[in-house]
Amino acid sequence: MPVKNEKQRIFYPVFFLVLLFLFFLSGILDAVRQALLLCGRSIIPSLFPFLVLSRLLTSAGPPPILPGGRLFSRLFGLPAEAFTALLIGALCGFPLGARVTADLYAASTLTKSEAEDLSSFCNMIGPAFAVGAVGVSLFGSAGIGWLLYGIQLFSALVYGLLTARRTKETIVALPREKEKAEEEGVFTSLPAILSDSAVSVLGICGTVLFFSAVCALPRALLPEPAYALLAALLEVGNGASAAAALPLPPGLPIAMLALSFGGLSVFMQTAGILRSVGLSAAPAFRGKCIQALFSLILLLFLLPIVLR
Repeated sequence: MPVKNEKQRIFYPVFFLVLLFLFFLSGILDAVRQALLLCGRSIIPSLFPFLVLSRLLTSAGPPPILPGGRLFSRLFGLPAEAFTALLIGALCGFPLGARVTADLYAASTLTKSEAEDLSSFCNMIGPAFAVGAVGVSLFGSAGIGWLLYGIQLFSALVYGLLTARRTKETIVALPREKEKAEEEGVFTSLPAILSDSAVSVLGICGTVLFFSAVCALPRALLPEPAYALLAALLEVGNGASAAAALPLPPGLPIAMLALSFGGLSVFMQTAGILRSVGLSAAPAFRGKCIQALFSLILLLFLLPIVLR
């Protein structure tokens, strides 16, 4: 009975959404077409190769300790191998930080709580999207893109430092996973990695398409600043685009919010990756909320300098 009631509760909002989609069909179709262009021109080319490479990095067991890994371990209280997730997340963008974290947990390199702590600050917008898509394409300035990227990266690192664990845990090994990685090797598992990466990138694009359609609904009903703020909370690409259409003082903080929070679209992608290996997505969501607030405050502090 509780399951039936739960289904009934969600039926009416979804049915109402179907009616809204039909009523605003023209705007929905345009939004989905634009989202398809975004997927084809930006998301798939920038994510797919890195999804494959990140899976290759972790497919044969724990990655080697990178330069800076031991310093990372002392500062953040996590295994030195976890530095790989932070580095890939910072350089390649979401959801690769979460993907590498999940792979490290599946390979028994991290405990459950370590992986959940790492997921709270290693998953972020990459410089290619922040500088190329947002800074140059939307705001006409690479400097603005680097500013937004640098602030959200700084906020993530500060959050990770402030929430760093001070005690180490014993990792419970998963022998079957390790034996499987050793038997298969890296390149014998390449076809499966390519297939998994293709499915992952299609799932990411599907989430972007759906949230782009949802974002199209309030566009004709809300004033531009309110719409931009709502879009920033739902989907990062639409939020940044709507923010760039505003004058710079209100537009830049909304773009900062979109990039540092990532929107519910990014969170759903992250949650799907983490839950696929049994990790909770709550620490990641909490971390992004706090980081978004900190990024916004820092940008507002720097805004008078930027606008000179």
